[in-house]
Amino acid sequence: MTFEHVSVSRLLQAEIERNTSFGIRAARSLIEGRPVAADILLAVVRKWFWSRRSGRGFLLEGFPTNLGQALILDEWLEARGESLDQAVLCSSDGFGVDGADPVIRHYDRQAILTRLSPETNRCDDLFEEEPDLVPTCS
Repeated sequence: MTFEHVSVSRLLQAEIERNTSFGIRAARSLIEGRPVAADILLAVVRKWFWSRRSGRGFLLEGFPTNLGQALILDEWLEARGESLDQAVLCSSDGFGVDGADPVIRHYDRQAILTRLSPETNRCDDLFEEEPDLVPTCS
């Protein structure tokens, strides 16, 4: 089985390159040294999500970053009759990410959180630049 690797930063870059309204606003933020606004990130991810083929697996890198976004993603999935099989937490310093983080707790409560460390599980392999379709890790 293969799945699509979707990077939020690549989605934003594509919007900037196409000079869309989202891309113009994102570029302005980046030029001014500010983070891209949450509403732009959400809109760009929403655009990708609703245009993708239903039932096809995906690895969504860089989203959700907060509990609100996680709940919105849950709603989108439910509306399509889909669900997450797994949420993968990759930490370059092992398991140093605070377990008190609301997003981590959200997926941990659903029993779908997998914590990977690059040293033990080759987490970096999940985020190869090419190809965009990568095999499911087993």
